Amino acid sequence: MCARTSEPGRAFSALGMRTRFNLRPHPLQLVTDDGDVPSVELLMMADTGADVTMIRRHVAVELGLRVLGSVEVHHFAGPSRPYRYLAMFGCTGCDQWRPVELVDDFGVNHPDSIEFPEVLLGRDVLQYASFAFDGPAGSWSLNVHFEDWPKEVTPIGPQR
Repeated sequence: MCARTSEPGRAFSALGMRTRFNLRPHPLQLVTDDGDVPSVELLMMADTGADVTMIRRHVAVELGLRVLGSVEVHHFAGPSRPYRYLAMFGCTGCDQWRPVELVDDFGVNHPDSIEFPEVLLGRDVLQYASFAFDGPAGSWSLNVHFEDWPKEVTPIGPQR
């Protein structure tokens, strides 16, 4: 299990519950000289209204994620056909990784600012997590249960 906890009194920003997890390319393409597989820690936000996990396109390109194709998605802004990517999801210090498919469509154009996350965690990831919110303390915790998360990826919807 991998746990993330907010600082007391800082549970939510104006843009929601934000935390950091790691992504790396899958299949593994880069291995350092010491045998370590590099990963990148990214700002992520839980989005319980999203079926799938979303990544900004420029982040997917910078990470070197391979495009798997596209998939039709429907959201409040209407239908779209974003690219699909495959990555490994994990967290620093726990050395457990699981495959996750990502799409590069946030539904609207969000500002490219430090305030807005690089990844929105959808229910495809959140279904393997437990969440606790302590309103009076203004804090939250998110625990990812890797032991419950299958080691094979489930493809997103009808693909092209």
